[in-house]
Amino acid sequence: MDLERPYRLEALWRLHATARFSCGDGDIDSYLRDDALQQMEHGLARTFVEIEAAEPDTTKIAGFFTLRAHSLRIQADYFDYLDDEPEESVIELPIIELMYLARDSRLKGRGMGPTLMIECIRIVDEIADRAGIIGVHLRTTRQGERLYLDFDCKPFTWHPHHDRARYVLPIRDVRVIAASARMINEGNTHN
Repeated sequence: MDLERPYRLEALWRLHATARFSCGDGDIDSYLRDDALQQMEHGLARTFVEIEAAEPDTTKIAGFFTLRAHSLRIQADYFDYLDDEPEESVIELPIIELMYLARDSRLKGRGMGPTLMIECIRIVDEIADRAGIIGVHLRTTRQGERLYLDFDCKPFTWHPHHDRARYVLPIRDVRVIAASARMINEGNTHN
């Protein structure tokens, strides 16, 4: 564990204090409190929580994100590196959906959003080492849009239910961000 890191990532489990988490969006709070653990138990999604590392026995959640496997019918030329497919073809592509990413309201402006996003990207990178995926797809709130743009997520215009809040981060960009985060972490542990 990086000693400089003020939080530790854990898979959600029943002792985490989900009822005390509040990001300011009732639907997201409700998902974490009422649905996230049940979806994990049924294998539908995985939720990860950031817990304050300085308090080893705490169950208080600083932030969380939820991932699930997904596939979408997408025009092959949307991703410019699918050269072996005819341009006009619509194919089913495996993708990871970032269902939710939220930080507790008490941590607004303290860098929890980028921390969660880096952890999410690291996990997606690990998944891509074990199973083929084309990237990460997400639907954001107005409050989260700046975070995803900071990570160079692009509008997902070919999504079947496209709206202005859908974004995609291709797997090659996931790989670059994950490698950069690893180098930064390794540099911090060697100092």
